[in-house]
Amino acid sequence: MLENLRLAWRLFWDRNVNASTKIIPLLAVLYVLSPVDILPDVIPALGVTDDVGVFILALDFFIRSAPDSIVRHHRDILEGVITGKRRNGDPE
Repeated sequence: MLENLRLAWRLFWDRNVNASTKIIPLLAVLYVLSPVDILPDVIPALGVTDDVGVFILALDFFIRSAPDSIVRHHRDILEGVITGKRRNGDPE
Protein backbone atom coordinates (compact mmCIF):
# COMPACT_ATOMS: atom_id res chain seq x y z
CA MET A 1 0.00 0.00 0.00
CA LEU A 2 2.76 2.44 0.93
CA GLU A 3 4.61 1.63 -2.31
CA ASN A 4 1.47 2.35 -4.36
CA LEU A 5 0.95 5.59 -2.48
CA ARG A 6 4.51 6.70 -3.24
CA LEU A 7 4.14 5.62 -6.87
CA ALA A 8 0.83 7.46 -7.23
CA TRP A 9 2.38 10.60 -5.75
CA ARG A 10 5.19 10.52 -8.31
CA LEU A 11 2.77 9.81 -11.16
CA PHE A 12 0.49 12.64 -10.10
CA TRP A 13 3.32 15.15 -10.45
CA ASP A 14 4.70 13.67 -13.68
CA ARG A 15 3.95 15.95 -16.65
CA ASN A 16 3.71 12.94 -18.97
CA VAL A 17 0.61 11.61 -17.19
CA ASN A 18 -2.58 12.93 -18.76
CA ALA A 19 -4.46 15.55 -16.72
CA SER A 20 -7.71 13.63 -17.11
CA THR A 21 -6.05 10.62 -15.46
CA LYS A 22 -4.96 12.79 -12.55
CA ILE A 23 -8.61 13.45 -11.75
CA ILE A 24 -8.93 9.90 -10.36
CA PRO A 25 -6.97 10.45 -7.12
CA LEU A 26 -8.52 13.91 -6.71
CA LEU A 27 -11.99 12.40 -6.83
CA ALA A 28 -10.94 9.77 -4.27
CA VAL A 29 -9.71 12.45 -1.87
CA LEU A 30 -12.92 14.41 -2.37
CA TYR A 31 -14.95 11.29 -1.55
CA VAL A 32 -12.93 10.65 1.62
CA LEU A 33 -13.42 14.25 2.73
CA SER A 34 -17.09 14.30 1.73
CA PRO A 35 -19.75 13.88 4.42
CA VAL A 36 -21.67 11.60 2.01
CA ASP A 37 -20.61 7.96 2.37
CA ILE A 38 -21.73 4.56 1.16
CA LEU A 39 -21.51 3.35 4.76
CA PRO A 40 -22.23 6.02 7.40
CA ASP A 41 -19.25 6.92 9.59
CA VAL A 42 -21.39 6.53 12.70
CA ILE A 43 -21.21 2.74 12.32
CA PRO A 44 -18.14 1.75 14.37
CA ALA A 45 -15.29 0.33 12.24
CA LEU A 46 -17.47 -0.14 9.14
CA GLY A 47 -17.95 3.56 8.54
CA VAL A 48 -14.31 4.08 7.66
CA THR A 49 -13.97 0.98 5.49
CA ASP A 50 -15.75 2.51 2.51
CA ASP A 51 -13.41 5.51 2.61
CA VAL A 52 -10.33 3.29 2.77
CA GLY A 53 -11.72 0.95 0.10
CA VAL A 54 -12.55 3.74 -2.32
CA PHE A 55 -9.13 5.31 -1.79
CA ILE A 56 -7.24 2.04 -2.37
CA LEU A 57 -9.29 1.18 -5.47
CA ALA A 58 -8.85 4.69 -6.86
CA LEU A 59 -5.06 4.56 -6.39
CA ASP A 60 -4.91 1.19 -8.12
CA PHE A 61 -7.09 2.45 -10.98
CA PHE A 62 -4.98 5.61 -11.29
CA ILE A 63 -1.74 3.61 -11.51
CA ARG A 64 -3.25 1.22 -14.08
CA SER A 65 -4.55 4.19 -16.09
CA ALA A 66 -1.15 5.85 -16.36
CA PRO A 67 1.06 4.88 -19.32
CA ASP A 68 2.96 1.65 -18.62
CA SER A 69 6.35 3.08 -19.57
CA ILE A 70 5.96 5.96 -17.11
CA VAL A 71 4.79 3.64 -14.34
CA ARG A 72 7.78 1.35 -14.99
CA HIS A 73 10.14 4.34 -14.91
CA HIS A 74 8.85 5.51 -11.52
CA ARG A 75 8.78 1.96 -10.12
CA ASP A 76 12.43 1.57 -11.11
CA ILE A 77 13.32 4.82 -9.37
CA LEU A 78 11.42 3.82 -6.21
CA GLU A 79 13.04 0.39 -6.17
CA GLY A 80 16.43 2.06 -6.56
CA VAL A 81 15.69 4.37 -3.64
CA ILE A 82 14.65 1.43 -1.48
CA THR A 83 17.69 -0.71 -2.39
CA GLY A 84 20.09 2.23 -2.45
CA LYS A 85 20.76 1.96 -6.18
CA ARG A 86 20.19 5.47 -7.45
CA ARG A 87 20.47 6.24 -11.11
CA ASN A 88 22.51 9.27 -12.14
CA GLY A 89 20.43 12.42 -12.23
CA ASP A 90 17.63 11.11 -10.01
CA PRO A 91 16.76 13.36 -7.08
CA GLU A 92 17.16 12.02 -3.58
